[in-house]
Amino acid sequence: MTGSNNPRWLPRLALCAGVLCISCSAIFVKRAAVPGTTSAFYRLAFALAGMLPLLLFRRIRLPGRAALVMIAIGGIAFATELTMWQVALRTTTAANATLLINLAPVWVGLGAAMFLREPQGRAFWIGTALAMIGMAVVALRGSATWHGLSSGDALATVASVFYAGYTLVSRHQRRSLDTISFLILSTTAATCASFIGCLVLRAPLSGFDHNPWPNLLAVGLVSHLLGYIAINYAIGHIEAPRVAIVLLAQPILTAALARAGPPSARGLRVNTVLLVPGFNGSGPDHWQSHWQREHPEYLCLEQRDWDQPSLNEWIAALDAAIARCEDDVVLVGHSLGCTTIAYWTQRHGAGRVAGALLVAPADVEAATAPAEIRCFAPTPLLRLPYRSHVVASTNDPLVSSARAEQFAAAWGSAFTSIGDAGHINTASGHGTWSQGHQLLEQLLD
Repeated sequence: MTGSNNPRWLPRLALCAGVLCISCSAIFVKRAAVPGTTSAFYRLAFALAGMLPLLLFRRIRLPGRAALVMIAIGGIAFATELTMWQVALRTTTAANATLLINLAPVWVGLGAAMFLREPQGRAFWIGTALAMIGMAVVALRGSATWHGLSSGDALATVASVFYAGYTLVSRHQRRSLDTISFLILSTTAATCASFIGCLVLRAPLSGFDHNPWPNLLAVGLVSHLLGYIAINYAIGHIEAPRVAIVLLAQPILTAALARAGPPSARGLRVNTVLLVPGFNGSGPDHWQSHWQREHPEYLCLEQRDWDQPSLNEWIAALDAAIARCEDDVVLVGHSLGCTTIAYWTQRHGAGRVAGALLVAPADVEAATAPAEIRCFAPTPLLRLPYRSHVVASTNDPLVSSARAEQFAAAWGSAFTSIGDAGHINTASGHGTWSQGHQLLEQLLD
């Protein structure tokens, strides 16, 4: 015990509780289903609103001007990290992003040694190396392929530097400032920076087509307010590099929370929507691209070559994408993407797939089929072991209505014909295609 009001175990308990709270943040953000910039702002804004009543019971302590500047810099760094992390998740795999954001302890150790004159011993660096190896195993476990580094990977790496900066500034300023005063000041700076970011990036702050508010409140009040009060209290009593090492438990706890309990009790578990384009891919005006822009939480399968499809390569890419998803998956296939889904199911069964919306499935055996896609023949005609819905038109150049209905019957899928709608793509005038999204929402319910 260091004193009657400050037992030595209390900061450690606070750190563990804080990590548990922030481990729920990814789940809350995913369920909120709003752009990352938007969720970052509301996370900070609701947390700040939750802190303000504390001013009724105690006066905020204002440090000197130099300290205020440093606290503001730390707050801005934290807002930047939150936003960059959410954006990075849209342009890289979950495995890569999880691994790279957890480079923060390395930067914290280097920063503590260079700027705070807290050199780290060999045990710290050995522990960090082992933790990073463990994170790599956890993050990449189940991935069938390594897709290389992308702009999203670079963004996640830079985000880890910003989070390390926030940790170091917090540690330095918390030595002379109480937890509540520090959090109110730093969160105010972070909220203002995040709001400016929303304005610059034109992120939506209202007018959502669903109700994200319970989850936005939860990420602000539980993950941020409670979580970071506990963590910042611990930072004031525990060395920053040791705090950063404990924070490596966050992605592991997040995965455990998402998968805990029986299906009926998984209140925090949601389905991941994975868009599966067809031959030639989906251009910027395709309804799949519109859906992803309107719902940034949706994922889109990437193929090495959209114009010269390879059956085994396309199936392997879909398998890797499904394996990287943290939740059950609802697939949205178009054209040759539907055939790819059928082949994947034939080889792997249901796996983690909870449902599939199959739009304008290409008839790869038809005489009119492009030569490039005939290597996918014959179309698998097995009963799909998950909910599915086939959507077709009466004048599709790549599949007749009767053939599409035959696919639906063989797959055990519901079937909807939407009349003269061509191949249900950009050329047929299907931009946002709200009718199709309503069918997807029925699968998600």
